[in-house]
Order: sequence, then C-alpha cells, then structure tokens
Amino acid sequence: MKVGIYQRSDTLRPESAGLIFSRTKNDQLTRISADTLNWELVNYGAKLFKYFDTNFFTVNATVNTDFYNMNSNSTISLNNWLLLRAEGNIEFNIANDFKLLGSTKLIARDTKHTGTAISSGLSFGNIERFNSKIILSLESKIPTIQSLYWQSKSYLGNSTLNNETSASAYGEINVPIGDNWTVGASGRLKWSDEAVTYLDSTFVNAETQDMTFGSGYVRFESNRLELESSITFEENYLALNSPSNSNDPLITFKDSKLWIRNSLFYKTYAFDRATFLKMGVRTLFSPLSYQSQFYNTELSYWQQNFLTDTGRFSSYVPAFFRMDAEISARVRAMMILIRWENVLDGLGQAGYFEASTHPMPPRRLMVGIRAQFRN
Repeated sequence: MKVGIYQRSDTLRPESAGLIFSRTKNDQLTRISADTLNWELVNYGAKLFKYFDTNFFTVNATVNTDFYNMNSNSTISLNNWLLLRAEGNIEFNIANDFKLLGSTKLIARDTKHTGTAISSGLSFGNIERFNSKIILSLESKIPTIQSLYWQSKSYLGNSTLNNETSASAYGEINVPIGDNWTVGASGRLKWSDEAVTYLDSTFVNAETQDMTFGSGYVRFESNRLELESSITFEENYLALNSPSNSNDPLITFKDSKLWIRNSLFYKTYAFDRATFLKMGVRTLFSPLSYQSQFYNTELSYWQQNFLTDTGRFSSYVPAFFRMDAEISARVRAMMILIRWENVLDGLGQAGYFEASTHPMPPRRLMVGIRAQFRN
C-alpha cells in the first residue's frame, strides 16, 4: 500500500517534489528436505524527493527511511531494523551536449553499519547523434541482513563481516555512421576488497574480487531491415582465505565468458497497409564453457558456482548455441507476437543457458496479444 503527495509546475511536467508513505508485506514459505525458509517481513517506508532543473544544472535528491519487522520464527535472527538512505544526483551543463555528472549516496542501519558511494563523470553528445560517457566510482557497501544474521540447519550468517570496498571505471561510446549504421562499445573495470561471498556453510569476506567487462556492437536499420551483431566478454577473479583445516592458504577462481549475439529482422506492410509485419531471428552463441552463479534454494541466494559445500569447483555451463524465431504484427490498435524459442534445442548442443546446472526450457511457442480499446 502506498500513499503520496506530489508537486509539479503544470500538467505537462513530471513531479518536482513528493512525500510517499508505504507499507509492504513479504511472505515466503519454501519446504525442502534440508531446511525450511519461512518468514513474514513487513516494511514501513517513507520517501521524500526533490528535483531542481535550471538551464545550468539539474539536481535530484532523495531521502528514504525504512523500518523492517521480521517474525521471530524466521531464518533471520534479527527481529527488526531501521534503514536510512540519502542520495543525490547532479548534472552540470558545461556546454552544448557536454555535461559533468556526479552522484553520492549514504546508507546507515541501526545494526551499526554505514556505507557510502560516490561517482563522477563526463558525458558528451546526445542519444540521436554521437555520444560518449565515462564514470569513476568508489563504494563502501554494507553487508546484507541475510549475510549477517542468517540462522538455519545448514547455513549461518557472520555478524563480524566487514564492508566491501570497491573502485570501478565505466566508459561507453556510440557513433552513427551515415543514416543507417551505428557502432558502439562499452567497458567496465571493477576492483573489490572484502567482498561478501559464501564458503563452507557460512558467509565470509573475500580477499579480492575483480571484474572486467567489455562489449561492442554494430547496428543497421532501414525501412525494411534491422540487423544487429554484438560481442560481450566478461572475466571474473575471486580469491578468498581457505578454512583453517585446508592445505591451500588461498582459494582462487578465475573464469571467462564470451557471448556473441546476432539478430536479423525484415519489416513490411500487408493488407493495404492495414498491418505492419516484423519477422526474423535472434541467435546467441557461447563458445566458451564457464561457471555462472547458481541459485541456492536453502539460502534463497545466488552464489558463485564454484563455491560448493566442499569449497571446490562445481559444474560448468557448456558451450551452447540458441536461436529464437519471431514474428510480430500491428493490426490497427492491436499488437500480436509469436515467438518460437530455442528452435535448435538438442541439435548438437546441450541446451544450456545462463544458470549452471539448470538447462533452459526446450522448444517453446509463445503467443501474445496486446489490444487497446479507444473511443
């Protein structure tokens, strides 16, 4: 439930200020052989925001207060906690299409945990023409309530966890070529210390966790054709201290993922231009086997795949190829979509997708209709 009061200068502009009160209730009951997830979490929240816009700069400031109440029979040993968040974003218009960006965030919890995040950057251009952006960030991230206070038959939280500290750099560039072509690239580097992860039935701070990400694309669009091809590379490195009874002083993990996506669509009118059709295929090729995160049902938590109960490597997502065939049509005020997913399932590959140990669904036909009724 949510109730709010807002301010705006006229009916054509978005809200420039607001005060919102909310109440949210989240129930979960999952019964499995090893453990039971059972909680009733109620959140009472208040949010105040203000937006300033001038010819020289824009400012967006937000303050949140949230009180959480957990039923005493849950797998979280903490019954209630208070969370405060304050965030501000600012853009300075230095010159035509040239902006200076900045943001800051402060978070505090009555469990004696505080965190901060700050970033700054530059952007040039606009979405219709050449545009680029670079952002540098620093963050001190507080551990989650789950990682601190989880108590169950098989897993335990760790109330002595430290904040994760990280630094990251992000950049992107998009360049139109002529009237139909666009090329672009983006990349991110992130270095983390004391990242929270899971090992041997409890949550721990890792020594280091680094991530490298890069992506590039080329896109063609005309009245008849849409063509796009992209390549994405991601590499993760994680190092954490071994348990005291282990012969290895440090457990290290390094994994690389490469995805190649392509799409080709043809567009045309039919039935005396009463219908607009768009038909084509999307493909995804993953030539490298890799270890993704997987969902731990007992913890209700996504964790690194190699961190099994023994602290050693688990299964890989094998190399795979996926293709979806799709046709969509606009008929007056109706949109019709027909998609045949995973067309090549079982033809020379195992059919895996993102989550390791979980094959994606077999061939599946999806039909969707969206209709608008107007007077």
